[in-house]
Amino acid sequence: MQKEKKISRLNKIVVIASLTAALITLLVYLPALNNQFVNWDDRVYLYENAFIRSIGQQGFFWRILTETSNCNWHPLTTLFNAVDYSLWGLNPWGHHLTSILLHSVNTFLVAILISELINQAYRSKTGIPQTGLVARIVLPGFLTALLFGIHPMHVESVAWASEKKDLLSAFFYLLCLYSYLHYATGERFKKFFYIASLLLFIMALMSKPMAISLPVALLIMDYYPLERISGIFRVERRIFTEKLPFFILGAASIPVTIYAQKACGAVLTVETYPISLRVFGPLRNYIFYLYKLAFPASLAPYYPRVSALTGHLPEYGLSLLVFIVLTFLCIFTFRRHKFFLTAYLFYIITLLPVIGIMQVGGQATADRYTYLPGLALFVVEAIAVGYLYEKARNKTYLAIVIALIFLFSVLLAGKTVKQIGIWKDGITFWSYEISVYPKGVPIAYINRAMEYEDKGRINDALEDYTKAIELEPNYPGTYINRGNTYNTLGNYEKAVADFNSAVNIDAKQSYAYNNRSFSYLRLGNFGQAKEDALTAIKIDPNLGAAYYNLSLAYSGMKEEELAVQAKQKAVELGFK
Repeated sequence: MQKEKKISRLNKIVVIASLTAALITLLVYLPALNNQFVNWDDRVYLYENAFIRSIGQQGFFWRILTETSNCNWHPLTTLFNAVDYSLWGLNPWGHHLTSILLHSVNTFLVAILISELINQAYRSKTGIPQTGLVARIVLPGFLTALLFGIHPMHVESVAWASEKKDLLSAFFYLLCLYSYLHYATGERFKKFFYIASLLLFIMALMSKPMAISLPVALLIMDYYPLERISGIFRVERRIFTEKLPFFILGAASIPVTIYAQKACGAVLTVETYPISLRVFGPLRNYIFYLYKLAFPASLAPYYPRVSALTGHLPEYGLSLLVFIVLTFLCIFTFRRHKFFLTAYLFYIITLLPVIGIMQVGGQATADRYTYLPGLALFVVEAIAVGYLYEKARNKTYLAIVIALIFLFSVLLAGKTVKQIGIWKDGITFWSYEISVYPKGVPIAYINRAMEYEDKGRINDALEDYTKAIELEPNYPGTYINRGNTYNTLGNYEKAVADFNSAVNIDAKQSYAYNNRSFSYLRLGNFGQAKEDALTAIKIDPNLGAAYYNLSLAYSGMKEEELAVQAKQKAVELGFK
């Protein structure tokens, strides 16, 4: 009876602490409700995504399962965005509210899960602690969740409306861990919790494929704190057997993910991203993330990657040394403190899918990738504070510990609120990125220029396009964008010059030919306009705008029958 009362009291305290962490997280993120969308994936995922507006149409769910979205296959995230659109339309407030609520719920789950795992660690050795419940179990769980909830590194996952996939995948990931915990330690409904774990894993994968690490995380949890595995080389067959469906599902998601990324050219080749960086880059990234989690300063939405090790050897060499030292310390302390190695392994494994062995896109690292892996460091810090709290010998010492916790939390929350403000709108967002990397990210100038154009600030847009070309003169898209801007201003000669530059870099740029056709039409050069429109059509037969320009060219050349035919084709292709 006494034992049951102690368990009941502990559970109540844990739930109260978990709700408190979730509520604090909710309050800290409320300023995000004032943010707009930003033109970095929000355009393709949300406010220009016609697909999420067709949720009631026939074939919608089949398309979700069979089509990719912006180089990704995440049908549950697409469905969630469609539901959000049905609720809020294109009001950013509602989309941000959904993200904030999801993150707050995840914070609650983290507190519950970590508290239960720590409790299991004590049970496996001494049973339920008779004293120090707050310091040993409740406080570490609460602080881990609080760090998870208000850490500035997580702002990208929450304040960026397009990154709802992080939050959704983590939600199912955490629920899966919790369900598996009940399966592994409970005596009732074991089959139910096992099947639930499998289904939740599938849902996590369908939200974001980074969840592929989950089967290994379950094995780590089996080893410690559950201690279902007695030794690394003494694993019962049933442990592997029960994990087999998880590994099969995870393996099945790999080719789907690679196909989706390769289909739009997001996966970099060995020529673009050499073997040396694929080997030493991940080691550098592991240490980079640890440093940013411990000292979250100069956070950036986009960290540009380097093209070679040359010139960066000190940084990569130091990262390799730190990685080796940390690995050695975790192994060295393993027999007495399994906790450090298991936390370290969780960090390594959960980051592995995005660590840079297979490089996708131009960024070296991203804050959003630490959303779940950061738990490893947070729980180490939280247990250390719990230890100090438990060892407090007098009220003064205890008050100092509590005051430090409060002060650190306020500072961290303040940094997070400031970081949320960076995502206020596209111009604020890209201006901040440029302030961090003024000479390193041409895409920041390109996207800010597009935002300037939307706001009617044409001269500012031209200035940013020009700066982007100075930083990266071999990217045809920037010339096309600047050429379009010159067309808007009526400066057709300069527009033609930019489109010339674009096709000289890449002769398959259909939009460059089509837009140059428009420039020639305005200059009265109908023959050249016709040739450019025909070239654009040859490259992309479904480009309706090219047929329309062709019709205008034919009309200018007094070939009215051909003009009518071209215009009819443009209408058939949806151009009006």
